Amino acid sequence: MKNKKALFGVIFGVIFIISSIVVYTAAPLTVHFIDVGQGDSILIQTPSQNILIDGGERTAGPIVTNYLRKQGVKKLDLVVSTHPHTDHIGGLIEVLKAFPVKEVIDPAVIHTTKTYEEYLTLIDQKNIKFTEGRAGLNRNL
Repeated sequence: MKNKKALFGVIFGVIFIISSIVVYTAAPLTVHFIDVGQGDSILIQTPSQNILIDGGERTAGPIVTNYLRKQGVKKLDLVVSTHPHTDHIGGLIEVLKAFPVKEVIDPAVIHTTKTYEEYLTLIDQKNIKFTEGRAGLNRNL
């Protein structure tokens, strides 16, 4: 039950972030749904911000990083992990290695996979700001 609440909080936060960007910016907003097979990966771009939500399976890492490069992405302002299953965070490991990332929002749900451990270790090693996603979280992007 706690995991479902955390997941709901992160999903709500993502929707809030997207709606805030749409409401508060007069600039164009582009949303890319990246085909990673199993799982999800969504890139949201404004003229000044790049936001990535999930990264698919580990094998999708090269697909996501290549896609980001083709879109001209040099850095990610925000990476959102909706939950710690490998079909959502696996590809983020390569993304975190390939691009400077300002902040990661994650539900901080305890998960004992090697993939999740490597993902968290990389965030720590690269000194990326880690924020626990929860209902009511607000970001002025």
